[in-house]
Amino acid sequence: MPRSRENITAELVQEWLSCRLDLSAHDGHCMVRGPLHERENSRVFYAECAALPTPAAVKWCWHPYTLQPDHDSAVRQFEALRRVTEAMQAPGHYAVPRPYLLDRERALLAIEWIAGKTITASIASWGCGANTAQGLLVDAGNWLRHFHRAGPLHDDRLDVENRLRNLSDYDKSALARERVFSLGLAELRRSAAAVASINLNRSWLHGDFKTDNLIISGQRIVGIDLQIKHENAVVYDLAPFINHLDLAFYSPAFWRLAPTRERLITAFIEAYSEADADSLLLPLTWVRLYLMLSAWDTGPSRGSSRLRTAILGRCYRSAITRLSARLRELC
Repeated sequence: MPRSRENITAELVQEWLSCRLDLSAHDGHCMVRGPLHERENSRVFYAECAALPTPAAVKWCWHPYTLQPDHDSAVRQFEALRRVTEAMQAPGHYAVPRPYLLDRERALLAIEWIAGKTITASIASWGCGANTAQGLLVDAGNWLRHFHRAGPLHDDRLDVENRLRNLSDYDKSALARERVFSLGLAELRRSAAAVASINLNRSWLHGDFKTDNLIISGQRIVGIDLQIKHENAVVYDLAPFINHLDLAFYSPAFWRLAPTRERLITAFIEAYSEADADSLLLPLTWVRLYLMLSAWDTGPSRGSSRLRTAILGRCYRSAITRLSARLRELC
């Protein structure tokens, strides 16, 4: 079989599906088109096959460095979707794509095709006002709560010691000369003991939770691109989501909603935590600040123009200043 990604075409994927599926009991129809999306480690096709209950997204996985089929990744993704589908009792209102087929030998999996619009695209559309955006973020919070509660939920402490050890690397960063950056580091150290004493829920993690990975599909809110590589404190899904949203308000598509930033973020947190939002705020703010400093340290300067680096730097300074001030208020 072909082993490089350049050889993986819609025609070949169609041939593989036809071999794997029992088309004799149906009309024999199987159509594949694409690829529709390509990332550094996967290529996604659209398929309609009579033997599948709905149209499907067919993903071929490869190792980004060797460009060879990544059999283990295909298995992990399929099994993760199977576990979560069963646990969340899909196809409920809050769901994930149903897994249909796994071909480990070819590093291929087929899952339910989700037709709809991402929450990112919905909020970015000019017809979306603050009230509509708030409703979408409530949906996002509800989806994540259902997802975490469907997993192996139990209490644990935040891994503050490990995070503090990592801060020594940031002390050596070129950004350590930035006043805002150094003050952020100081706030993390100052409040670490208080954060370490708090019990938090721990469950499986989505791993890349953001508005890009939630699709409104009819009456369903569907989470996609689940990773579920490990369990950890639930704030490690919450904090990246809020940081991603926070930085999005600096983009032109979100400018009109920037004055309602705190209201929208609060709506997401309250929907997730229901009546217990206050107990989350300190550890959540701490992790948000930690991740924001990390993103600034590792992200914007590589391969970016001076203008882009300057703009991103300004965004990070503003976000980190607000998070540092919030941490001082909470602790």
